[in-house]
Amino acid sequence: MKKMTIALLALLVSTQVFAISVNDAQSAISNFYTQYVFGTKDLAKNKKVGTAHFLQKLQDLYEYDCEGTCYATEALRTGAQDELEENAKSKIINITPKDNSQWYRVEYLDMGWKGITDIKVVKENDIIKIDDFKSVFDGASIEQ
Repeated sequence: MKKMTIALLALLVSTQVFAISVNDAQSAISNFYTQYVFGTKDLAKNKKVGTAHFLQKLQDLYEYDCEGTCYATEALRTGAQDELEENAKSKIINITPKDNSQWYRVEYLDMGWKGITDIKVVKENDIIKIDDFKSVFDGASIEQ
């Protein structure tokens, strides 16, 4: 009975993983970057876009004084302080799935600086959420 329960649980978890279409995942990631990373929306006012793990990771990375709960959404972009060129925009260039997994590679320009971050998405209660991230490339950290 215990083995059957474990097998059923594994099936349910894997079903959630594969229930996310590439288009839906890309849309969720794009919206998150547009609104919270490059935009001005406050993540503390809409925690449903990230899992508890993701939100805790961003909260732990926040290094400034803060009233209430604050999240380091800047951790999902380059370390650029200034524009590479005058009027350089921040935008997503490409979002591609990685090896049939929950991970997606996000290539973007951050004030003209190239950045790459891998993002993990999951589905919780029929909502696509960001669960984790890894910085892959920070063009602003390279000496010009």
